Amino acid sequence: MLLLASGVPATGCLFFDEAPIDEGIIRSEQADVYSSTALVSLTVASVKRGDQVDILRRESVQGPTYTESWLQVRLRDDAETSGWIEARHVVSQSIVSRTAEIAGSEETMPALARGRLKVSQRLRLGVGRDTDVAAVLTRGTVFDIIGKESSTFKPERTATAAGADASRDETATEEDAGEPEEQVDVWYRVRLDDGSIVRGGWLLSRSVNIEVPDEILHLEGDGRRFVAWQSIGTVVDPKLAAQNPETATRHHYVTYMRRGSTPEDVDFEWVYAVFWDVDSHVYYSPFRDTELRGVFPLAMRKDGSRTIVTVHVLDARNQPVPVDYETWTDEKGRFSLRRVTPPVTGEKIGRR
Repeated sequence: MLLLASGVPATGCLFFDEAPIDEGIIRSEQADVYSSTALVSLTVASVKRGDQVDILRRESVQGPTYTESWLQVRLRDDAETSGWIEARHVVSQSIVSRTAEIAGSEETMPALARGRLKVSQRLRLGVGRDTDVAAVLTRGTVFDIIGKESSTFKPERTATAAGADASRDETATEEDAGEPEEQVDVWYRVRLDDGSIVRGGWLLSRSVNIEVPDEILHLEGDGRRFVAWQSIGTVVDPKLAAQNPETATRHHYVTYMRRGSTPEDVDFEWVYAVFWDVDSHVYYSPFRDTELRGVFPLAMRKDGSRTIVTVHVLDARNQPVPVDYETWTDEKGRFSLRRVTPPVTGEKIGRR
């Protein structure tokens, strides 16, 4: 039996001058355009990733156990060819533009960390479970994390709780009914890699693995985990170069760490410098600033031979205050870091 959406024409024939309702870009590697939304229909064209189409109509097709979204499209490079394509293969130009705004650029919004999806997840255009969806990203998708925000939501009451409440006395109050308490979602603002049609959006943090660089991953410990890092330079280790020149480069990092017990309004509690020593061939830590109520964003700039790193800490009024650190060279000629900004009242955890 053929399943057709109500009002959907059986063929792909359209007047080529029909005004589109939107513009779209093919996001799948390859997809087919059909003469109709029927289970059995003719293929009128094949499109590939990056192809542009005019979107003429949107329709839903109901099956026994599913609902499919379809688009009636006209090919940009062949205005006389039109037909139907599953909506999952197409993203509208308006959404592409919005995701580009969210993604920003490396200059205006530097990466905090690298992330990888643990499960398939909706990429949203805003913070919150009720915001618009830009795309569905598959498990294993990698991206830069460029920001972090929180939202609240109230879980739906379970069927068991609802049934129990229904049997209560009609005079029971809302508090007695056991309404679920609001909970907090943490969201990452992300920028997808170059070449992605959808460039940025928001993902639930619990669905993301932080991809710490292998060379510093072993420095996690005592319950502290890296949440961000900045590479502020590189060095080639002569000993490693003699063994394998392709793996002899090491990064100098300023890193940011937090514990699971750190207050929720704090993004990091440690600023932790880890630099490579070409004499001992290991990472050393010449500087750390601890127990901070640190919050994003982060920034970095060059000032002559120095690198200036700017973070933010919460003050006694819970307002973010910029704090600068700068690189310098110690008496042994080794790379080091020091804080430039004086202590901020209220910046320490437990001391406001």
